[in-house]
Amino acid sequence: MDGNPRPPLEDLPWRIWISPSTDPYRNAALEEVLLGDRGTPHLLLYRNRDSLHLGKNQYPWAQVRVEEWQREPLPLLRRSTGGGTVFHDEGNLNFGFVADAPVGTAFREHLALVQAALARLGLATEQRSPSDLLVEGAKVSGNAQCCTRGRLLHHGTLLWRTDPARVQRYLTPTAGGYESRGIDSRRSPVRNLADRFPAITDAEEFLRQLAAAFAEACPRAVPGGALPSAWERTADVRHAGWRDPAWVYGRSPRTTYHRRVETAAAVLEWRATVQRGKLTEGACWWVREGRRTELPAVAPALEGTWHEPEAVRARLAELPLASRERLPLPPDDLRLFF
Repeated sequence: MDGNPRPPLEDLPWRIWISPSTDPYRNAALEEVLLGDRGTPHLLLYRNRDSLHLGKNQYPWAQVRVEEWQREPLPLLRRSTGGGTVFHDEGNLNFGFVADAPVGTAFREHLALVQAALARLGLATEQRSPSDLLVEGAKVSGNAQCCTRGRLLHHGTLLWRTDPARVQRYLTPTAGGYESRGIDSRRSPVRNLADRFPAITDAEEFLRQLAAAFAEACPRAVPGGALPSAWERTADVRHAGWRDPAWVYGRSPRTTYHRRVETAAAVLEWRATVQRGKLTEGACWWVREGRRTELPAVAPALEGTWHEPEAVRARLAELPLASRERLPLPPDDLRLFF
């Protein structure tokens, strides 16, 4: 970065790419690859299959309904950007701008490009908050960004046709009793765009038309064509890092929580701290007829375990039989620990 004023975004020579993949890990890796291509501005358009995407500074189970996630454990990713947790499916379109930019670049600069592209398709939008676009008061696009070594990633969503019931199924309305310094998600009324474009048959066609609209809004933009094979190979290597528990869970803020579950035998209680994604400082007890009895084997068994359902279930299965009998819960009932 030479300190000279940067030209307006619409005057940059954007390379526009459409990812052929719906693998959320691979598309996250592709954005990471573009961040490393210094000097060149890129716009990546893509769709992801069903998946949940945490903001960089969020605690997973304060945002995701763990009981629903256990029934259908969708890919759970932590973004490199801030903001709230979002649900992706193939009816949700995504765009990622990557270019040289200073820290503190305003959201409105990139959102203005999105608005200009949508206007060319006949859709008027408004920006009421720093990171959202709305149509008639309902949210159609949420955005987040980060800056790394002088390169800025700004990415966002566009709701084409997503079932709001599925979004509500997976995402919590509140933090659910978890206390941390993490960022909470803001839930807003949303609107699908498909009804506004009856001539466009599906999300893939809308993605292609959106790419053409971006090219019209930015006269120096050029279609990228097929992704370079070197990028594809690099994404093959890097996509595993987006699955790493040390990133998905280990980047969580320090969190404390307390759970209370009533059973036929007693009232069970559990209190714990989660540090860097792992359980620490836990205590488990039951209350029967007003008397509190500690279950001393439970907390040591879980200490150092990733706070994630399969890891917790596996550790509980290793408890001595006598301790398991004093914890009168079915193996799949993890309400006490989440």
